[in-house]
Amino acid sequence: MFQRLQIDKKLLGEIWEYGPPQRSTEAHRHSELEVNLVISGTATYVLRDRRYELGTGTLVWLFPAQEHLIVRQSSNFRMWIGVFRQTMLRNTELGQARILRQKSPTEIFCRSLSPTTTTELAYLFQKVQSARNYPPEFNSGLKYLLLSGWSAFERSAKVLPQQMLHPVVAQVIHSAELLDSNIRIDHLAAGAGISVGQLSRLFRQQMGIRLVDYRNHRRLQQFLSLYRRGTMTALSAALQSGFGSYPQFHRVFRAQIGESVRSFSRKLKSMR
Repeated sequence: MFQRLQIDKKLLGEIWEYGPPQRSTEAHRHSELEVNLVISGTATYVLRDRRYELGTGTLVWLFPAQEHLIVRQSSNFRMWIGVFRQTMLRNTELGQARILRQKSPTEIFCRSLSPTTTTELAYLFQKVQSARNYPPEFNSGLKYLLLSGWSAFERSAKVLPQQMLHPVVAQVIHSAELLDSNIRIDHLAAGAGISVGQLSRLFRQQMGIRLVDYRNHRRLQQFLSLYRRGTMTALSAALQSGFGSYPQFHRVFRAQIGESVRSFSRKLKSMR
């Protein structure tokens, strides 16, 4: 899915810190170059048809044509995200980092940084973000962050291991039908040309999670995305996210979030 990012016209990009209660709901891409730096916790990332296990110090470059999705994350998962407009990339002297102008290089760029480099780069993210209300300073900082991030990436020799996903698993992971309460798993299996048992075994083998649990996870991500806007009731957001009933939603919510919907709602309201 192509996602249009809301970036201030005066800025050449954007920086923010990602973590609970934020959730990614579906595979997406955008016209901006993106870089992620994990500062705590773990997550499973799917880039195209490959799976990566992210941990503290992971640095990931995401190019405009690369769809990406976080399919699982620990409760303490946090990372810095930076995005850079194409106009900035065209007008910046990149030197050895010219590959950052590409739309879809064949290689996927994921490496692990040393603890010292991770701390230094995380501080730079924070420093640049603090200048966001001063566009000239922020934009200069973005350029410095871009080149510093690439330099840190090139200095690291620790390439993150990857697992190629079976085409059927990749198809299911990216499927929008997972959020449709009227679509059964046997329908997904039939669409992939295999049996329910084969699909379930293959999915768990490659993703380390049952398909039914992953489906509930995706639905819960969608619920959180809708409910955090403050414009819908919990029931409406749950039904729109693909849960068949409120009791089913409540069971999944408590199991995955670790508290009741009411308790979560109170906390969310206090943050607004």
